[in-house]
Amino acid sequence: MPMRHKNHEPPTMIRVIQTLLLAALLCGSTSADSATASSVLARVREASGGAAWSPVGEIFSEGQEAAVGLTAAWRLREDLRNGRFAQTSNFAVFRTADV
Repeated sequence: MPMRHKNHEPPTMIRVIQTLLLAALLCGSTSADSATASSVLARVREASGGAAWSPVGEIFSEGQEAAVGLTAAWRLREDLRNGRFAQTSNFAVFRTADV
């Protein structure tokens, strides 16, 4: 079952990394040396709902994007099972796609 939400601005990798780092800090790691990527991600998963995310296989986001004075309909589909994604923008005079 896809999770849908509207977003006025596409998420950026920096925002995703900031969110993960903040979540890791809030989880109360006692030592950066003892924390592995897997353990940090496991704590972030638990802090954000844990097993409730298991049935979610896809996240669909849509919003508006602006560049060089043009606006576009923006969409992102993320497959949480295998890591694939598709991001598209339609500026009417041109379109972009990342897959």
